[in-house]
Amino acid sequence: MRGPADKHTDDEIVEDIIRRVCPPKIAPLVGRIARRLISDLRLAPQSFSGNQKTNIKFAEKVHNDITRLEHTLKNAPNPLVLSRLFEERFWQIWWHEQESPITINANTKRYIAQERACQNHFAEELSQLRARCDEIIKRKPGKHHGSIKQQQADAAMASFVLLRDIAIHTGTGLQLHCGPTSEFVEVARLFHVAATGDYGADLVRACRTLKASLDAKT
Repeated sequence: MRGPADKHTDDEIVEDIIRRVCPPKIAPLVGRIARRLISDLRLAPQSFSGNQKTNIKFAEKVHNDITRLEHTLKNAPNPLVLSRLFEERFWQIWWHEQESPITINANTKRYIAQERACQNHFAEELSQLRARCDEIIKRKPGKHHGSIKQQQADAAMASFVLLRDIAIHTGTGLQLHCGPTSEFVEVARLFHVAATGDYGADLVRACRTLKASLDAKT
C-alpha cells in the first residue's frame, strides 16, 4: 500500500523518529544520521551480498569441482600430456612430434616431464581457491531473510544502526525489543515508509530476524 506522496515528507519522518527515540540534547546529530540512512536506503542495491544458502551451495560446488579436477590431473595417463596442457617450453615440438627426434630422444621426454612451472602454479591457484571456498562455507555470507523483502530487512538494519548510535552517544544500553509498538519496530517502519512510500508494511518479522542474527554473533 502506497500513501500519497505528500503524506509524510522526509523532515516529518525524521522529526517523528527523533520524537520517539532521541534525547533532545543529541537531536541534531540523530537527525543527520536518520537523513543519511534514508538516503542510503533509497540507493541500496537489491540483495548486494546475495542469498546465504545460494552462496554456500555455490562454494560447496566449486570446492567439489576443484577436488574432482585435482583427482583427474593426478591420474593423467601420461605425464607428458600434462606438459602439453600447461607448459610452453616444448610446445612446438609436441605438435610436430611425428617429424621430430622427440620420438626417440629419451632425455627430451624427461625434460618435458620435469618442466612443471605452470603446473605447479595452477595447483597453487586451485589450492587457494578451495581455501576461499572453505572460508565462504564457514562464514556463511549473504542475507538469510527467507520470505522477508529486502527493503524491510534494510529498514530493520537502519533502525538498529540508529538506535545503536544513540546508545553509544548517550552511554545507555541498547535494547532491541520486537513488539509491534517497540522503538526498534516503529523506527524500522518509519525508515521503510521513507524509502518506499509503503505505509502498511509489518516490520516485526524483519526486526526479529535481524535481532536473532545479531544475538547469534554475540
